[in-house]
Amino acid sequence: MQYIYNIIFYLILINKNNKNQKEFVNQKYEEYEKDLPQEKKALQGWGQWTGLGVVQVQQPSAEQLAKQKQAKIQLLKKQRIDGNNDNVIINEKRNKLFNQHLVKELPHPYKNKEQFEYLNNQPLGSEWNTMKSHINLTKPKIKTQPGYIIQPSNLPKSYQA
Repeated sequence: MQYIYNIIFYLILINKNNKNQKEFVNQKYEEYEKDLPQEKKALQGWGQWTGLGVVQVQQPSAEQLAKQKQAKIQLLKKQRIDGNNDNVIINEKRNKLFNQHLVKELPHPYKNKEQFEYLNNQPLGSEWNTMKSHINLTKPKIKTQPGYIIQPSNLPKSYQA
């Protein structure tokens, strides 16, 4: 299945002393930290053996933990699409709400995917078109007056239940 990427572009100025760029770099670093797997920390004394002859496991220092975290972030940077580009954050997570609006199969009158996409690339909203063209684009093909009785179609006997 084709993955849909939600692409979020953040434009920043070239000046390295710009506070917007610093905020963006911090925001991108936070995105990397969110993607890191969460480590489960056990309470001290729980899940450990005690008594004579038990060797205490030396806990890594804060400096070692920071180095490990940086190494994991560097690995994530290599795996992500936007890892090499400092000016962009690309959200690679699939949006489930967006997927329900995708077309699963080609509708009837269209012969191929390109024809369907070409005909649906025209925006219909009044924000992108003049008022006259918006009315023409959204006008119904069949007009019926309110209160007019629409007769049911006569189906062949093979379709009737």
